[in-house]
Amino acid sequence: MLKKEEFKELIQAQAHIGQTIDSSDDSRLRTNLVYEPDIDDLYRLYSFVIDNCVTSILEFGSGWSTFALSLGLKEVRERYSGEYGGFQRNPHPFRLCTVDNSPEFVTLALSRLDSKMRELVGVHIASPILTTVGSNPVTLWDPVPRFDFDLIYLDAPEPEQIVTSGFQLPMATVHDLPIAGDLVVNEPYIHPETSVIIDGRTANSRYLKLALRRNWSFQNFPEADFSIFHLNEEPLGRINAGHIDFRKSRSALGHLHFLR
Repeated sequence: MLKKEEFKELIQAQAHIGQTIDSSDDSRLRTNLVYEPDIDDLYRLYSFVIDNCVTSILEFGSGWSTFALSLGLKEVRERYSGEYGGFQRNPHPFRLCTVDNSPEFVTLALSRLDSKMRELVGVHIASPILTTVGSNPVTLWDPVPRFDFDLIYLDAPEPEQIVTSGFQLPMATVHDLPIAGDLVVNEPYIHPETSVIIDGRTANSRYLKLALRRNWSFQNFPEADFSIFHLNEEPLGRINAGHIDFRKSRSALGHLHFLR
């Protein structure tokens, strides 16, 4: 595992790649500016993957996070793939699925990865649609990817990406609050010991805290501007228990919710 200063140097070596994005279809862009990497945020993601022996990741919103998550996943695979036995049914071991509606941003994110990181990443292009879950207007990705995961990273969509046809609620500016509802719709299918890290999006986190019904723990870190959920439940059965035990026995502290 890299020390923070080593990680920072690795990020900085890639920071020259792409400062703006050009697209013939601006409706599919979050912005045409490429955000500067936040080393603290990225190192937290990278460390979380390694410290909690994360084997599969679902990422909403590609970018520098794709680099940090795939780098951590590469290290986990290099250490443990030979030990990950036949007890699992996970069809996506040591894989990251990144979901975005902008092929241009995905292409930029992938260009920063080395070949071993790149082979771990699958791309899912979809549109965030404004719809309702219960009585609440929220966004859902259409189509949603079929992917099993230990970690979800939520950093999309942005308001200007959202398809709002047929709704009175405007989502056209960055001053509006995008509320993603995918976790609520798919909650029955999420496995125990799954973690969800949300970058910013405090309103979205508060909605999820109220809307999710299973035994989730929740922490918000206002100064660092992120939130984290963790699903504290007993395994679903023998195979799921084997997967969880595999991760716990190789995690930093013997449990699956360690955060540096």
